[in-house]
Amino acid sequence: MKGTKQAVWRYTISETARQEILEWLLAPNHKIYAKEMAAGLHEKRKGKKAAKADVDEGRGAGGEEQGWEAEGH
Repeated sequence: MKGTKQAVWRYTISETARQEILEWLLAPNHKIYAKEMAAGLHEKRKGKKAAKADVDEGRGAGGEEQGWEAEGH
């Protein structure tokens, strides 16, 4: 099909419809996430400031020691 031109279609929806769709999708997403949290499938995340402080102090974003000193040198 080299050389053929295809029409480009773009569909848009109103802002009200977009918000309604997002709310409709988020409700089951929150329920699934809550079940996964209860089952221990997700770790609690640190905030950006706490993660940055860990990196600044030589620890990874998860708080673990990294680098030369962590290897026992």
